Amino acid sequence: MDIVIRILRNLLKKWYYFLALSVVSAAAIFYLTRNEAKKYMSEGKVLINLQNNKGISLSDEKMKPLEVITFFNNLIELSKSMKIIEQLKLLAVRDRILDHHTFLPEIPTSDWGFTNEGFVDALNNKINDAPGQLNDSIISKMDYFLFENGITAGTIQDALKIYRIGGSYFMKVEVTTHNPQLSEYLANHFIHILKKEHKNSSKKSIQNHRAIIEELVKKSKAELDKKIDELESYKVKNNIINLGEHTKAIVNYIVELEKRKTHVLSSIAVHESSKNQVMEKLSGDHELMPNTDSYEEIMELKASLENLQQEHRKSHLSNEIESTDLLEQVMQEHQNSIKNNLLAFSNEVVYDPSQVQLNLAFRYLDHDIGVTSYKDELEVLHDEMARVDRYSSKFAPFESTIVTLDKEIETARKTYLLMLNKLNLTESLHYGSGENIIEMIDKPKVPVKPLPSKRMILVAASGLGTFILLTAGLVFGLLLDRTIQTATQFERESNLPLVAAYPKKLENGADRNFQLTVESIIRNQHAKVCHKIIDGGSKAVMITTNHVEEELPQMVRELQECFTQLGYKALVINSLVKSENDDLNIESDQLEIDSNKIYSKHLELGSIIDNDDRYDFILILVSPISKSSDVHFWRQFTRHLIHMHPAGKVYDQVDKRTEKLLLSEFNVVATGLYNLSSENVEDFLGEVPKRRSWIKRKIKSLLKGQLL
Repeated sequence: MDIVIRILRNLLKKWYYFLALSVVSAAAIFYLTRNEAKKYMSEGKVLINLQNNKGISLSDEKMKPLEVITFFNNLIELSKSMKIIEQLKLLAVRDRILDHHTFLPEIPTSDWGFTNEGFVDALNNKINDAPGQLNDSIISKMDYFLFENGITAGTIQDALKIYRIGGSYFMKVEVTTHNPQLSEYLANHFIHILKKEHKNSSKKSIQNHRAIIEELVKKSKAELDKKIDELESYKVKNNIINLGEHTKAIVNYIVELEKRKTHVLSSIAVHESSKNQVMEKLSGDHELMPNTDSYEEIMELKASLENLQQEHRKSHLSNEIESTDLLEQVMQEHQNSIKNNLLAFSNEVVYDPSQVQLNLAFRYLDHDIGVTSYKDELEVLHDEMARVDRYSSKFAPFESTIVTLDKEIETARKTYLLMLNKLNLTESLHYGSGENIIEMIDKPKVPVKPLPSKRMILVAASGLGTFILLTAGLVFGLLLDRTIQTATQFERESNLPLVAAYPKKLENGADRNFQLTVESIIRNQHAKVCHKIIDGGSKAVMITTNHVEEELPQMVRELQECFTQLGYKALVINSLVKSENDDLNIESDQLEIDSNKIYSKHLELGSIIDNDDRYDFILILVSPISKSSDVHFWRQFTRHLIHMHPAGKVYDQVDKRTEKLLLSEFNVVATGLYNLSSENVEDFLGEVPKRRSWIKRKIKSLLKGQLL
């Protein structure tokens, strides 16, 4: 807290110096900026038409927030490019030749080897990046001409300012120069050039992508054609016309054979079962089984019928419809002939069989013929199925290879179509890239009045800045200051008993009442020290110090006067002076002795200190302890001392070692701190009466914690 108090007190003491320096600084800035040129700002507003709606976007994608931010950042960086700045310079020169503006003087094109018309054409070629006659020498001359008239790349960059307005799609362009026409001209042409450069860069970027995609389309088309040629060559090489339909027909045919085989097997089983039933009935007591071996005609018809049935099955499998119908008619005739012969045979039998037995014989014979017929058909079916298996096995490897080639063709076709769609999209983007992206909303105009001057703000800032710097320097210096300025600091650093704190004496001309107050405080402090000496019980007392100040001998004399006022007589021996007088005869109460000669006067000084009854007390002012061994000489006469320490000195290691010496070898009667400012003795003595302004009184109350 004491450092805060010190800072505030020093500020209150020196505020008028700081204020004076701040006023001087502000006046200097005011004087130096008296000829400050006026500035004119022309501003325009543009709208960035980004496709943020998916429905109207060429790419069917809307821009993400991060992409929008990146777009604006890229546009701002593009506006800072030297290419745009150089085009503005070229346009300014061209339009001056064409008398479109007057902020530039007449351009000496004849000195550069051009006519006005020729130089305009050369400038147009340069602006459009076409070959021209503007070599480096001409461009250097033109740049020097613009430099003489205050137009350079640096000044244009400093004049231009473009930024996004909040989170909207609007951007503001501001141009500030010392010429209103120049501001309006640069702002307008800057927007037009920015639109053109953004359009060109966008188209160039899309064009690069288009070239890459065109190459990918060619490669994908070649890959598709290659796969198709491989498939066709494989089909021709293996005599495959339509493997899919052919395989389907074979599968259907095999299914039909399997179905027919199942039917034949079931028919054989049925006929065998029926034969067994007939044989059971004919094997009874009245069995009359005719001997068929005697009837060769019937058996021949049976064999012929079986052959016809085999031919019928073969024609049916080969889909010969006419032959199948003819065979069916012949087979029907054979069956009818067999039935007629059997009837005739029954009529010629020598015995008379019953009608049931005759029917059983017919049934047995019919089932037996059926079993034989179906077994023959089964063998034909087995042969046909084996033949189909052998035929279809040749197509198995073809099927796998052709399916793989078909998949590769389909993949290549999808890739080709994807690249083709991308190419079409790129062409659409290239056509519309950069078109109407930057739209001027508010056209820049010639400013009517200059911008408000910041001169007074600069003046005020300079004065305030000076005051703050001075205050900061003072605070920094006080924070680094380790000197003893108050009794509290001394007591914190030292173990010596502090008895008295002396304020500085005021110079003549100070407030008389306050001067009297300070003198009274000094007398009271002398009285405290004198009483300590009287109570100490020693006649001789040394007065020591580490740092000698001019006030110290005077303080000792004032102590001598204090003893006189108290009714005692004191002698002062001052060893701080150099004297040529070797005589020690005391003619007054002041004895000055050269510290370099005191050893030769040992006996005489001892006689004076011990045997002179004229003085009640002897005050010996010795040389500084840190600089001399004088104190060791006087230690033989007395071990009582008063230690005086001046304010404004650092209590360093030397002082601490001296303090240990004094406390170990001497009886420290009292310690005094002198040369204090009147405010810095208040922490030891209490409040010192002094005239203070209302502000100082309030600050002092706040520092004491008196808020109300």
